[in-house]
Amino acid sequence: MRQTLVIVVLVLVLGMAMSVAAEEAKQPPVFSPLPFAQALQEASASGKLLLVDAMASWCPPCRKMDETTWRDPKVLAWVASHALAIQIDVDEVATLAQELRIEAMPTMLLFRSGKELDRLMSYQDPDTLIGWLDGLAAGKTRLQTLSDRAARLAGKGREEVKARYDLARAAKGAGDHARAVEEFTWLWEHALEASPAFRGVRLSFMVEEMRQLALSFPPARAKFQELRDRLTPALTAMTCDREQYADWQALCRIINDEQAILDWYGKAKGDPRAKDLLFTIGGDLAEILAAHGRWGEAGSLLRDPVTDVRGLLFMGKSMATSPDYRSMTLAGVGPIYAMLLAAGRTAEAETIGREILAEVGDVPQSRAELVRYALSASATAPIHEAWLAEAASAGVEVADLLAGRAAVLREGKR
Repeated sequence: MRQTLVIVVLVLVLGMAMSVAAEEAKQPPVFSPLPFAQALQEASASGKLLLVDAMASWCPPCRKMDETTWRDPKVLAWVASHALAIQIDVDEVATLAQELRIEAMPTMLLFRSGKELDRLMSYQDPDTLIGWLDGLAAGKTRLQTLSDRAARLAGKGREEVKARYDLARAAKGAGDHARAVEEFTWLWEHALEASPAFRGVRLSFMVEEMRQLALSFPPARAKFQELRDRLTPALTAMTCDREQYADWQALCRIINDEQAILDWYGKAKGDPRAKDLLFTIGGDLAEILAAHGRWGEAGSLLRDPVTDVRGLLFMGKSMATSPDYRSMTLAGVGPIYAMLLAAGRTAEAETIGREILAEVGDVPQSRAELVRYALSASATAPIHEAWLAEAASAGVEVADLLAGRAAVLREGKR
């Protein structure tokens, strides 16, 4: 659970870093207004390259590039000399985005004579972007550049880990799935030896990237299942430690086999040998159980939810000026509130409910959202009746919440 909540916090931090002005800015002048097909034809006819920026209006790194990289004089000069550049919003041209295999935003693609030469994903500063473009002009793809860099940094700890992670992501984005599997496997097996600080990335962002790869490339799933299965005997014998369990659970998610986690828990909860382990991994298991509708069991496994919530609220204090602060904070801690109510841990739920409202604003909208999270777990509390009445009086639309609460009460839920 903590890895998911950390991602929520990081996304909010990144969103705050983007200025409001960037949202209102017009398309950078480096881009031609031509549609893709016409731009591809014109670039080919004029002997120029076609540079495509695939972005989304809601994407913070895309907005940052609009505000910085795409307005940099060096980038403007490079494009003027070598290419025609266009920008496409993937939400407005969804079919084209699918045809171009856009999986993340922003993605920069470079074409010559109608054929894709290479692509680059994620935010790029001006120097990195120009370095990529110059390399391509000299006949060297991003993968070749990154592969050379990883080779040079072999054995250099954190630097090698970063280089190989960049290579793995680039290979995945470029469709070189076999190379991506090779690099992700190395990272899974060796990254922590070289850079212990990589643990957070490994069990959050990298898990999602490996999961996407496994979904689209069957050999990736087979390899990642092999990594998972190496850990299974220790899980079966109830002799694994918390780190081994965290790896095993992450690999189950990567290969889309959460049922294996549920099956293991079904055995472990009745096995005396697993008592101490379950105590330490409760938070990890809780998220899985809740996702499968087992909210009460999830709540029963949380070891110290009040302290956890306080920690998350403290981490988010610096982001309180963001317009998305309330909704993002509730998305991180609301499920914990729901789990506790579903588990009958009413006093703890009341405590974190008060602290959440004190942090995000004790207003009818916030109270209604907490009720919504509780009802998602088929749970409610007596205070919810007053909260919803106050919200309705304040003009908040709560008809669906009132109906949902009535249904929960009829079913005899907490």
